[in-house]
Amino acid sequence: VLALAGPTWSRIEQPLYARRAAQVVAISLSQRMLSHDVAPSRIALARYKAHDLLAANRDGLNALIGYAGEAFVVAPLTSDTHSLSTLLDAMAPDTMPVDGENAAAAIARGVALIRGAKTRGGSLVLITDTADASARQAARKALAEGVRVSVLGVGTPQGGPVSLPTGGFLHDANGNLQLAGRNDAALSALAQAGGGRYVPATADE
Repeated sequence: VLALAGPTWSRIEQPLYARRAAQVVAISLSQRMLSHDVAPSRIALARYKAHDLLAANRDGLNALIGYAGEAFVVAPLTSDTHSLSTLLDAMAPDTMPVDGENAAAAIARGVALIRGAKTRGGSLVLITDTADASARQAARKALAEGVRVSVLGVGTPQGGPVSLPTGGFLHDANGNLQLAGRNDAALSALAQAGGGRYVPATADE
């Protein structure tokens, strides 16, 4: 019966995600991103830069994460950059249920996406204006798992008032006007912990 069935064994080439560069772009959607200290606004500049990052890796796999007080996967790793561009344009602070700057959660979600795609490591780019110690710890853990964390800083060191959609400006817990300056020292330390690079965003390429 086996002889009549004529069983054969052969290698069949299968497309594997592991052969394609995996990149996760995580964008801060905190209210601080509504500041207009850069034109036209921080969030608009962040979207422009994210489009450039997706285009630069058009032959690889890309994913989008939005985060504020929590982190959410906007799109898992995919080769469909057109769909990602559409989703990217809809990302805004008013879509976040909780305000904040939980970059650590964004890094953890990005690492999980890359791990789930069975790739041999990858890169994660945070687009934000600040980060804390928990984010640096998450970046060190990501690097240990083969994911390099880089940072693109938006805004200016001096900062600017944050216009709220409901009117008025953002204030801190003490009632003082919050200028939300870009924290270059914290962002550089985050990139260093993640084995990546820190670059302040500019209006050009």
